[in-house]
Amino acid sequence: MNTSKEGIEMLKRFEGIGGKPVLKAYWDYKGYSIGYGHLGAQKGQTITAEEAERLLVADVKAAEREVNGMQVELEQCQFDALVSLVYNIGSGQFRSSTVRRLVRESREAREALEKAWFMWVKVRDPKSHTLKTSVALSARRAQEWDMYKGQK
Repeated sequence: MNTSKEGIEMLKRFEGIGGKPVLKAYWDYKGYSIGYGHLGAQKGQTITAEEAERLLVADVKAAEREVNGMQVELEQCQFDALVSLVYNIGSGQFRSSTVRRLVRESREAREALEKAWFMWVKVRDPKSHTLKTSVALSARRAQEWDMYKGQK
């Protein structure tokens, strides 16, 4: 499967600013990002909007490979929501997640899946090094979950 246009637009809203790419590198929680949340930028780096689009396409393809690799039948809305989650938390985190396990094991585990989905709302506070709930991630997970359920 491939991410729908609606799924791409959702990612742009989450990863950019007002749906537009960030053209100068910024510090993300574990390194510099640029464009639509592309990790691996260098401090002070700048790119064009066209380069941001190319990076987005490559990053989405990587997330799609991860979701397609589960080899489960998904509706388009479920696929798009999972790609957004993988894009945000990374393939490594997703591979070991309860979300992945529940999607692969049972279509009837919706309540457990919802709980697992909303576990991914924490960020590490740089000063105290403790995990804290992020309002932005909570809102993102809610939109992804609505999409997963087919409630755009």
